[in-house]
Amino acid sequence: MRYKFIQQHTFEFSVVKMCKVLQVSKSGYYKWLSRKPSARVLLNESLVTEIKQIHHQSKRRYGSPRIAKELNMNGIKASKVLVAKLMRANEIRSIIRKKHVVTTDSKHKYPVVENKLNRQFEVKKENEVWVSDLTYVGTKEGWVYLTTIIDLWDRKVIGWALSHTMTAKDTSIAALKMALQNRPLKYKENLLFHSDRGIQYACEEFTSEVNKGKNIDRSMSRKGNCWDNTVAESFFKTLKTELSEHDIKMGRDKFFDLLRENKLLIKPKRFRTKTTCSFHHFNKFEYLIKDLTPKRSNEIWASDITYLWLKKLDKFCYLSMITDLYSRKIVGYCVHDDLSVNGCIDALKMALKQRTNKTENLIHHSDRGVQYCSHAYVKLLQKNNIQISMTQTGDPLENAVAERINKTIKEEFTNDRQINFTNMVEAKTEIKKFIEFYNNKRPHRSIEWLTPTLAHQHQGELKRVWKSYPYKRKVWEDLVEA
Repeated sequence: MRYKFIQQHTFEFSVVKMCKVLQVSKSGYYKWLSRKPSARVLLNESLVTEIKQIHHQSKRRYGSPRIAKELNMNGIKASKVLVAKLMRANEIRSIIRKKHVVTTDSKHKYPVVENKLNRQFEVKKENEVWVSDLTYVGTKEGWVYLTTIIDLWDRKVIGWALSHTMTAKDTSIAALKMALQNRPLKYKENLLFHSDRGIQYACEEFTSEVNKGKNIDRSMSRKGNCWDNTVAESFFKTLKTELSEHDIKMGRDKFFDLLRENKLLIKPKRFRTKTTCSFHHFNKFEYLIKDLTPKRSNEIWASDITYLWLKKLDKFCYLSMITDLYSRKIVGYCVHDDLSVNGCIDALKMALKQRTNKTENLIHHSDRGVQYCSHAYVKLLQKNNIQISMTQTGDPLENAVAERINKTIKEEFTNDRQINFTNMVEAKTEIKKFIEFYNNKRPHRSIEWLTPTLAHQHQGELKRVWKSYPYKRKVWEDLVEA
């Protein structure tokens, strides 16, 4: 180290004086200077290069244990002790700081189960052990609670739930339903579900949901011992540290984009049912609302159809909705059992009933589906002096508000991204409850944080925060031109 100091300060002090002060011989220094690096030194230098590369690729999140594991996976043998020593010598540090915030309420009356996992985090197959935990994340929309379920086999997040409350229904139960949807348990396949002792995992509601699957066994960490659930804790620690260290504040959608970018999400199963048939002989109308911003309610209505699944009857039913583009209020809807025009007409009649001033100009916008182009539907619109506007291509952004509400129903108000009802009576009852909640209690960023019912009573332009996806539109335009 003394010879190294002399070499680094040659341009500041004379070699003779430094050798005298450090009590080393001048000949010894020059002999060291001409000596070739040893094999160990060369190996350490190459290791430092690899360490820096992995550290940079992990966005400075990885510490010595993870970097050592990554090196060994790449065929480079290095112990955690050596990696830690080299990182200290070269001032390479992880941005993650050791801190623990208690978010688990284990002081409750509900029974807990023993720790059956016992820190055995290495499993041999899929759906052998799932671990779950709950934390909070700051977004631009405020604080939200994130519940995740991770399969220890491949460390994938297979179920998750974002909510503004910490109830079991919105957190642990919602995440469990999504996990079972994404990775269904096979016949006689035994699963161990591990969590902490929080009330969300110990309450009767969650216990009842777990007991529906007779082959699911529960396990809980010991009281106050985060190491018993270290995989789930490590995921949250990494995620929250990266967000706070880089001062990243984002909305809910961008938050999930971050998880998806790092391959931490399972792609949900999609159940696609075609509800739009634009290949017909009926007249199609022009796109009238392009670049048009409504200044009052009942100026532009957007209509669309989506599907609902009836489990007991093993078939689809359909939901037709009409939304006011100014206030985002659902002004008309109908749950119907087929794709005939009757359901759309019933939704339109409901919307017409709430329209007070029938002399004001009103535009009805929809896709080019046969229901909206049919003689009966067009005749009813024309009878009420309503202008007709339709999309020109299959681009969902041309009817974005209606499409967004369909997505909201399937992602925000359900647990598995597919609406499941037992029968038509239940479907109509639950959809009615959802629409009442959506209209009267759910605030929107795009209408100054008002509820749709309150916004419907306003006049004048509301402050809107639009989300734009220019890269998606560019891809679509290129496909159309091709």
